[in-house]
Amino acid sequence: MIHTDSTRIDFSYLARLKPPSYRQQVCAAMRVDVKDDVSAYFTSRVATNTLVSDESGRALDIADTHVSYYRGPSFAELATAFAEEAGGWPAIELTTSSDPGRGKFTDRALAERWRKYHQEHAVLGLLSSQENLRRPRR
Repeated sequence: MIHTDSTRIDFSYLARLKPPSYRQQVCAAMRVDVKDDVSAYFTSRVATNTLVSDESGRALDIADTHVSYYRGPSFAELATAFAEEAGGWPAIELTTSSDPGRGKFTDRALAERWRKYHQEHAVLGLLSSQENLRRPRR
C-alpha cells in the first residue's frame, strides 16, 4: 500500500509476521498526531468550495480526493527532519501498545512540538486518487 505522502506499507501476511521497525512505529504515531490537522485542511477546502485538484484544476469528487504532500516535503522527509531535530529516532519514546505501530509519543510536549513543526512545514494539497497514484515517488 502506498500512502498519499509516498510512504509505503506492506500489509501482506509475511509483513504481519515481521514487526514494524522503530522508525515505522514513530512515523505511525506522528501520523496519528497530525491526523486532525490534515482532516481540518480537507474540511476547510470543502467549506470554502475549493474542492478542486491543485494539480489539474479539475473539480474533485469528495469521495475520491486525497490530501497530498506532493508540492513540498513528503511526510517521510518532514518526519525525518523532525526526528533529527529531536535527537534521532530512538530519542522519541513511545507508549507501549499491544498492537505494534499504535503507540503514542510518551512526551506529549514533544508530540505538540511535532504537530507545530508539521503545521509550519507541511505543504498540503488536494489531488484525485488517480493523480496522486500517478505522481512520482520521492
